[in-house]
Amino acid sequence: MNSRVKLQTCGLNGMRSKCLHLLMILIAGSVLFVQTGLLAETLNPVPQDTASASALCGVKFNDVNRNCIKDSLEQGLSGWTITLSGPVNGSTTTDSLGRYCFTSLPGGTYTVGEVLKSGWIQTCPPSPGTYVKTVVPGQTIEGVNFGNQVVHDSSVGEAINNLIDTIEGWRLSRGVAASLTAPLTRSSALLSDDNSKNDIAACRELDAFINQINAKRRSKQLTASQAAQLLAAAQELRSALTCAPRAEFGNVADSFDSEEAEEVVNVTAYALHQAHPNPFNPTTNFRFDIPMASSVKLIVYDILGREVETLVNELKLPGRYTVQWDASKLGSGMYFYRLTAGSFVETKKCLLVR
Repeated sequence: MNSRVKLQTCGLNGMRSKCLHLLMILIAGSVLFVQTGLLAETLNPVPQDTASASALCGVKFNDVNRNCIKDSLEQGLSGWTITLSGPVNGSTTTDSLGRYCFTSLPGGTYTVGEVLKSGWIQTCPPSPGTYVKTVVPGQTIEGVNFGNQVVHDSSVGEAINNLIDTIEGWRLSRGVAASLTAPLTRSSALLSDDNSKNDIAACRELDAFINQINAKRRSKQLTASQAAQLLAAAQELRSALTCAPRAEFGNVADSFDSEEAEEVVNVTAYALHQAHPNPFNPTTNFRFDIPMASSVKLIVYDILGREVETLVNELKLPGRYTVQWDASKLGSGMYFYRLTAGSFVETKKCLLVR
């Protein structure tokens, strides 16, 4: 007998209390059915159409040659803020490679911009310095790139002029001095008009200066110490102008000459190698790599941190060097040797066994 028949039967027989009880059971069952359906929908939601999401991506880079194209040797700039306005507003920060990406965007028209940092100028996109991009659902647009170049200050020109004074103070022959100071004078003149487009030309003049240093050192017209001092200064000037790596310009060698080093190798990074032999008695060799002209110190310490001996304290040209340490006057024990070159510092240990 179905429920309706049961209700009718209850009514006919006058059993109102039973009928009321059955009605409550039916209502509760209906509510439970509805709630169960809603719960199932909550636990198992209908999948959204993620294929309709759009994205805008690009890279922030140091546009050394101001061509608004990220060339292979131009570095990405990390930690820059990129902004987005449109159907969705927001901002993001470039990663270690200078890349950024706005994802999960609904279709529409967006304006993409950057927050310019002090000491930099924007090289692209053209004025007003923002992109306006329209994306359709499911579309990803790449290449929304921002180029910037650092703005040099008057200290760069002053440093060049001071370097010229240094060279002239060495009382070199007139021809040697002129060949060294000429590219510096041209570089200083290019920078004096505060036209950032001249930075690349100034970098080329600095590279010509470096070539002159190497040539004069090979012909013994400059001492190794003089050449190292000039090369270190040239490197600092190139860094201040954010010049591209030397291979970018194509008119100079890819690296500095290294014939002053004990071993001529293609050194690309600072390194301090393990002492050999180790353990040793009573002599061992310390080997280290210098990728650019640098002021170098190599010092040995005892286990209490006291300085035992300074093995190197001078300017070094790029290359790989080996220094022998004679510990015949010292007792057995652990010793530490530390290399300092520019901002690079590394310490290793060696064991003297009698």
